Amino acid sequence: MPSNIYREKLLQAILFFAQKTKHANMTKMSKLLFFFDFKHFKETGYPAIGLDYFAFERGPVPKKLWLELKDRNVPEDFKRKLALKEFRS
Repeated sequence: MPSNIYREKLLQAILFFAQKTKHANMTKMSKLLFFFDFKHFKETGYPAIGLDYFAFERGPVPKKLWLELKDRNVPEDFKRKLALKEFRS
């Protein structure tokens, strides 16, 4: 069970975007999370998932989440619902 409500919301957002999006790679997922979080903040005054975003070359990235997932390691609190795949072209 996630340790706080923001982690649960983050997991649910990732699962939603992965289901509704083709080729949900980390770049696309980062952008979707950014737009979701900031749109929610604009409308309500507080973030939906509470991530800190940094400007990377290909767009905004939730750096803490990126560091958790960059080696295809699923965080312990996400393991029951999330698996990462590696695609080769």
